[in-house]
Amino acid sequence: MKVREQLKAELDGEDLVGVLIVYQDKEHYMYNTLKNRDIFSKYKINATYFQVACGIYTSLSVLLMDEIPKGVYYVDELLLNTNNHYGQYLTFYMTSFVIGENNHSNGPLLHRMRKVNQYVKI
Repeated sequence: MKVREQLKAELDGEDLVGVLIVYQDKEHYMYNTLKNRDIFSKYKINATYFQVACGIYTSLSVLLMDEIPKGVYYVDELLLNTNNHYGQYLTFYMTSFVIGENNHSNGPLLHRMRKVNQYVKI
């Protein structure tokens, strides 16, 4: 239980949040990694909480500051079909993202997990 309270037990390592889009012949990815020590020294919370807070901040900023037409949107539709500043809000605190593409695909994540699980015994 002390791990939840970082003042008593410092968390080591990094947290990663991102998106992987899998196609038949390629993959696109975008992710952010943050070190717990760096985030805790600046904000007094761990990297996971910080990344979640950044997501909430970004979502609320779009809702409160951008004019979004009424309706229901998938995330990609919201970004492509509306005039908003999601990227600017998100990168205000989460400043570094890795963005790239693989020119091959290992298939959907569920298939990858099944393949790994057949080799790994816990």
